[in-house]
Amino acid sequence: MRLKILTGDLNRMQEMRTKANYRWLSVFATFLTLTIEIPASTIKEPLMNAAADTLTVDSVTFHLSTYIWRDFQPITPPEGKPLRANIEIVSDPPVAIEQYFEVKQIRLQYQDQVWEVNLDANSTLRRQPGRLKVSLRGGPLWEPGKTVDVIVKLQDPKGDTYWLQANDQPIRSTF
Repeated sequence: MRLKILTGDLNRMQEMRTKANYRWLSVFATFLTLTIEIPASTIKEPLMNAAADTLTVDSVTFHLSTYIWRDFQPITPPEGKPLRANIEIVSDPPVAIEQYFEVKQIRLQYQDQVWEVNLDANSTLRRQPGRLKVSLRGGPLWEPGKTVDVIVKLQDPKGDTYWLQANDQPIRSTF
């Protein structure tokens, strides 16, 4: 697996820059990009071992529902649009999920590749009783018909972290 890591925070560096060193910082940040080989097992296994298909808190059970697809409609480029995903946390019985958890991160894993999205307070979530939906856009160009594992990182109000998973979720296509 290849991950790109940019050393330093370019935004913070740019805030501290002066006009005299701006070009130097841009060139410097460009050269700090490096590629590291990481075996997929070092990423997948610890998360998959910590994640559960269902999670029960205070007699409320939570699980994931997903819809993952690529758009190949006639108005799209020939190679199709990047991956999109609707990830829902569903509770039984229906409760206000945001009172139990905050969604911190969503990972989709296809073979040795990982698409990771970190969420924050500004992320758009659709809330309704018993459902909390996150819509993701701009993912990789993974092939429809394949399956991915979805792993969601949740944090409760006390700061404890939980992992919820849905394995072998199909990548669909629209035409």
